[in-house]
Amino acid sequence: MKSIKCPQCGLTNWETALWCSRCKQEFKSNGYAAANAGNAQSNPNPQAYAAQSNGNERFSKTSFDDKNGFLAKNIERCQRNVLIVCLLTIVAVISGFFVSGRYLYNAAFGPFTVSSEDIKFGKNQTGWLRYYVRVDAEEALDTGGQYVERRRSGSEKVLYKYYALRFGDKLLLAKVEPGANIADGATNVSLSGSMEQMSEQEMSKILGPIFKEQPELRSDFLPFMLDTRSSFRTPAFIGIGVGLILLGVAGGFLLSVVKVYGDFDQSPTGKALAAYGAPREVAASIDREAAGHFEKIGGIHLLPSWILRRGTFSMDASHVEDIVWMYKKVTKHSYNFIPTGKTYEVVIHTNRGKSLTLHGTFMREKNTDFIMEKIFSRVPWIIAGYDDELIGAWNADAREFIQAVGERRADYLRQAENKSHEITRTDTKNIF
Repeated sequence: MKSIKCPQCGLTNWETALWCSRCKQEFKSNGYAAANAGNAQSNPNPQAYAAQSNGNERFSKTSFDDKNGFLAKNIERCQRNVLIVCLLTIVAVISGFFVSGRYLYNAAFGPFTVSSEDIKFGKNQTGWLRYYVRVDAEEALDTGGQYVERRRSGSEKVLYKYYALRFGDKLLLAKVEPGANIADGATNVSLSGSMEQMSEQEMSKILGPIFKEQPELRSDFLPFMLDTRSSFRTPAFIGIGVGLILLGVAGGFLLSVVKVYGDFDQSPTGKALAAYGAPREVAASIDREAAGHFEKIGGIHLLPSWILRRGTFSMDASHVEDIVWMYKKVTKHSYNFIPTGKTYEVVIHTNRGKSLTLHGTFMREKNTDFIMEKIFSRVPWIIAGYDDELIGAWNADAREFIQAVGERRADYLRQAENKSHEITRTDTKNIF
């Protein structure tokens, strides 16, 4: 986008400027400026001027390129990113189900009944396909071992206990919940749980003292154990539930994007532009400005008349003339009360009652100041800054806030028009 150098003070302004932002010199030689200046003069009523400036008259009448245009390409990029994420999510969930198939199978159909002979003579029960089993032990013996959690307050809580289940001349270590109703020496005990490999800690802490007192039992204990705690199925239920939700959401987004892929009119961006007029005409105007010079800060594009927020999955467009209030938001971050940095955002409120936040990892303080300066140079009548009184007024009655800014705009336009007329008369006197 080209720029205009003010003949009065030499300040460089946007090509679309009606007058110099410093000395208010009118740019009559500019076609775009002249057309908008005519609108302002023929509509002294601020509300009428605002209504006209929000219509289709301010947008380009050139045709919209829905294949290779700037906006069309970015919309297609967003749709493509959504498709990729949806496909990856579906593949990841299905792969997760496949990898966890053995566990899910046992959680869904177990516990499976296992005979005492299988327990005694099985070489590697932890490798069975059906490892979530139900066993009938001849006797249950309390080993006295237990796992205790010690808290910072000094209190203790028993998380689980250890029993030895007897199957003939073989013993199987079992991990049970502290509330399990199993008496020491109980016979014909039926328990359900998952077969697991015994850990080194359990070998040393639980079986070590037993082997020290009764070394002959060393050959009687099987090298695996039974975990009877009731939490076996819980991860399966959570995983299946989350997986099905992800599949449903990803599948829904996938179908919705496939239906409108490459269709500008059905895209969220195209529908949002309908608020400014005919979407294709508005999009053509954005493409025309994007074809020229504009400022770019990360994913934020500052066009002469538009602010574009280019995200991974979305492309938002807001017209600068809709802005009524903006301010810089600074958030301080800390870890364990140690400052780790700050993040900066530009918060914008529009005359449509909506809010827009310009943020990103690229946002530094100088970037936020630059963005606000560029926006303010385009619409100098808006409110810039933050205090409790402003946020209170906006929250209390946004319509009144917007109306007050509309009056500021009308005053600014009237003063600029009067000053341009004074400059014109002075120049005429100098000529004669």
